[in-house]
Amino acid sequence: MLAAMLTVAVALPPDVSWCRAGSSGAPGWTWLTPKDRLVDADLYIQCTMVTPQQIADRKERGGPHAMRTISLWTNALATEALRTGSTTWPDGAAIAKLKAAPDAAFDSPSTSTAPDAGSLGLMWREGGAWRYGWRDSAKTPLVELPVENSCRACHEPAARRVVTSATRGWNEPTEGLFLPWARDEAGRVDGTKALADARLPTVTGEMEPAQTATPTQHGAGDAGAEAPAQSVTPMQDRAGDAGRDHSATVAATGADLAWWREARFGMFVHWGLYSVAAGQWEGKDIPGWGEWLLNKIKVDPAVYASTLMPKFDPANFDADAWVRTAKDAGMGYIVVTTKHHDGFLLWDSATTDLDLMGTPFGKAGRDPLKELAQACQRHGIRLGLYFSLMDWSDRDYLPRREWDTRTTDGASMPRFVDRMHAQVKELTDGRFGPVAILWGDGDWEHSAATWRAAELITDVRRAQPGILFNDRWSMPGDYITPENKIPDAELPKRPWESCLTMNGTWGYVVHDHRWKPATEIIRNLVDIVSKDGNDLLNVGPMGDGSFDAATAERLAAVGAWMRINGQAIRGCGPVACARPAWGRLTASADRHRVHAIIFEWPSDRTIAIDGIASAPARARVLGAPDIAVSTKTIGPTLSVTLGDGPLDPAATVILLEWDDAPAIVGTPELIGGDDLFLHETELAFKPAAAGSIHVTLDGTAPTIDSPRYTVPINVQRTTQVRARTFVDGLPAGAPLETMVRQATWIPGSDDVPPEPGIAWTLMPGRFARVPQQDPWRGEGITHGITSVIELPAARPADAFALRLDGFVLCEHAGIHTFMLESDDGSTLEIDGHHVVDHDGLHGPVGKTGKAALDIGWHRFTIRYIEADGGEDLKLLWNTPKDGPGTAPRAIDASLLRHEPVR
Repeated sequence: MLAAMLTVAVALPPDVSWCRAGSSGAPGWTWLTPKDRLVDADLYIQCTMVTPQQIADRKERGGPHAMRTISLWTNALATEALRTGSTTWPDGAAIAKLKAAPDAAFDSPSTSTAPDAGSLGLMWREGGAWRYGWRDSAKTPLVELPVENSCRACHEPAARRVVTSATRGWNEPTEGLFLPWARDEAGRVDGTKALADARLPTVTGEMEPAQTATPTQHGAGDAGAEAPAQSVTPMQDRAGDAGRDHSATVAATGADLAWWREARFGMFVHWGLYSVAAGQWEGKDIPGWGEWLLNKIKVDPAVYASTLMPKFDPANFDADAWVRTAKDAGMGYIVVTTKHHDGFLLWDSATTDLDLMGTPFGKAGRDPLKELAQACQRHGIRLGLYFSLMDWSDRDYLPRREWDTRTTDGASMPRFVDRMHAQVKELTDGRFGPVAILWGDGDWEHSAATWRAAELITDVRRAQPGILFNDRWSMPGDYITPENKIPDAELPKRPWESCLTMNGTWGYVVHDHRWKPATEIIRNLVDIVSKDGNDLLNVGPMGDGSFDAATAERLAAVGAWMRINGQAIRGCGPVACARPAWGRLTASADRHRVHAIIFEWPSDRTIAIDGIASAPARARVLGAPDIAVSTKTIGPTLSVTLGDGPLDPAATVILLEWDDAPAIVGTPELIGGDDLFLHETELAFKPAAAGSIHVTLDGTAPTIDSPRYTVPINVQRTTQVRARTFVDGLPAGAPLETMVRQATWIPGSDDVPPEPGIAWTLMPGRFARVPQQDPWRGEGITHGITSVIELPAARPADAFALRLDGFVLCEHAGIHTFMLESDDGSTLEIDGHHVVDHDGLHGPVGKTGKAALDIGWHRFTIRYIEADGGEDLKLLWNTPKDGPGTAPRAIDASLLRHEPVR
């Protein structure tokens, strides 16, 4: 991608800032707009940067070559006007002239091999409305489209198809810049300033790379915050939040996430009608998760509601007691279920009668969500709201469970989505005060388009600026949420939060006694923070609103540990050292404090921290000041020895303090290069904090005598790369072992498959791994078609395997990245090549794979298994057109087809 190979220094005037658009798959154009709004300019010129090699490569089908010459193609007339800074242009005649786009108006780079080189993109105001025009060469007419003030219209599917059809082939734009006609204080057009500030060349030719200046967007309270790397759409300002971009494709800022990272520890509360049942129905124990009771007993939702709603009268509910318990346990936030999959709403809603007001508690005037919100504000705890998109009770929700015998006649999923949006609006309109997190769940049965997730997120962010979204809205969200699982290592580039139960259920179940000991709960928290994650620990209050004794006992034990050792958790993160066998390491944000958290003590009471090469200025045991601590360094290793004294059996914390950040020598870090490449890649390592990095490319273990890394390493074939840091001749930290692969170029087909959508095959049964036989045959197998990559409506709740077969259209040649998320296992094959292996039994987590795909249609197969409990299947992708940091997205239905099922 061009963006990865070219940087342009940008100095922005005060009223001009960067914004990005096109996350839905359109070209990654960039607008430089005054105050992020089009209304401040009359005409915008698109300058399109392309490469001659890329044009030739489209014919060769050999993939992108190294880019040597970067050319700027733009309209000569527009360039001249910008150069002179005309104050009378643009006028009607000039706009008409530009729209006509005579051949003479195009600059063609002399290095280009394309016979019709040159391109033009314009946006202008006409009759009170905005118009957008694109012309890919002097030989084609200008295609005009209406444009909304938010500039989103040119990226909707219909407009995207126009642009794609006009540019596919040689003149496909790689990146674009819409340059506005900036105005000076007198209201005159200041084209010279706009041109100078953008530092664009005024003539066609090579662009010399400059030092990158990262542009920022400033909103209320966000001064100096780094702009999100993801693509965004500019939105109108909101009172009290001027300049803030609320659109769904904008990731939360570092400032938004700061409190969440500081807290590190939160309480997850599952409480509803199912809490009254306590895992029992008609006098019988019902196995499994308590909050999934309706799905287990398989009765009419009306029977479920009429049985439990009259019993929901929690006499012992005390919001202050809940919040104090969370705070005493060392938690910084609470996420409470407002609606789970059973459809019961824990507040007075205008959208349904299946809500709090249908219970004795609500009729008595109690409002648990409002009481919790007020208690959180009193005690300084942030409030998050859990909301299930899926709804087993709503008559409009589709698909129905296989046990649900109610007719689907008249059911309308769009009508349900309208109602769902209204419910979320009620939760976030201010009646419950500031909402820190909207924690979605149950999104797996439909796509983001069906949920209208982007619209929902944008609306909520307008109402609750700075709110965080998790990744269960069929969109990436601000952080990912492994369920009942702690990742093996730090998750790169994405904030994450593990939600964990204390026993075997989320909602209260009276007969579930599979309690984790307090020591395990404490060590899980430490493990998570050491990997840069958050711990959302679940409690399931009883039907009367109180916590059962086992829950209270464990929270009290965690709180006692946190009162002594909380500084090793709050605001802390990972240490770039090898993970020690004796426990975990965390570090403060300023890196001046390192916490050695010991689970298992060696008999000599001495631990070694491999990778810390400088001795601390001070060291002590938290909560035990009388225990002597001695330290010394041996090359790249810090040795710590304790004197006599009792140690905490759950986890003992040694605080190590430096006046300056310590020299930490960890695993060598690759900061440049691709793990999958077409022709060549340049591997670059982050400089070591101490010592030197030594590298081998032949599979052997690096030694001090191996080649020393000094400059990026050019790799042109599949290579096993091994690297290690050495300090004073001794190995430091863990070695790096990785494989960089030269991609197998997978050609596309020009033959369009006959049918839209994807064919699915479902095979009942319980599987530990995805079935590999081909084709699938056997008793009970069913078939069908789905329009997008998702779980089909006609499926059992548990115990089945699913296969999706189809073709995907790749509109751009190059490396494609696929993120396959599933609960349980899944695999992805493309044209017979294994791209993602995410097999086995696990929770809803994602795994990525890459493939070098040419333009055209590619056959793919997704295999999936569901054992029991939750289920999830999503396939997201990034194409070669996406810029760095672009969030992966669902594949548009227009790009999916299949062969008839036989």
